[in-house]
Amino acid sequence: MRLLKAETPESTLKLRRYILGLALVAFTRLPLGYYRQGTILVSATDEKGEPRREFLQVSLDGKRIDISFRITASIALAYAQAAADDFGVGEDQTVNFEKAQAVADVKEGDKKKAAKAVKATKDKKVDTSKASAEPQTTAES
Repeated sequence: MRLLKAETPESTLKLRRYILGLALVAFTRLPLGYYRQGTILVSATDEKGEPRREFLQVSLDGKRIDISFRITASIALAYAQAAADDFGVGEDQTVNFEKAQAVADVKEGDKKKAAKAVKATKDKKVDTSKASAEPQTTAES
């Protein structure tokens, strides 16, 4: 989430809250226990037989601590809806995917990253050449 950035700090916070809301809804409403490859989670059920999801803090030693709140699907949905309203989700729209444009966009991004890496390398060389030009002192001096 920390990698998500928008134009302003306020917009970044709204974006992060929106994505968190989507994730919470997916987590609390997901019918299957496949959250990542190789992991199968099994839900506990309440007295009505409905899946019960608890949020626990798990320490490095395996100790589990109830973090004193429960997030239900309805709470997650309410949070997600409020975050979406604050974020400003627009109207649904259908757009055509243009593979050639997507490929061009990726290549342009790759060129920008490469140029940035080259600049960073040049900057490092300048910094090291400055350091080597400075007189060295020793304990004997």
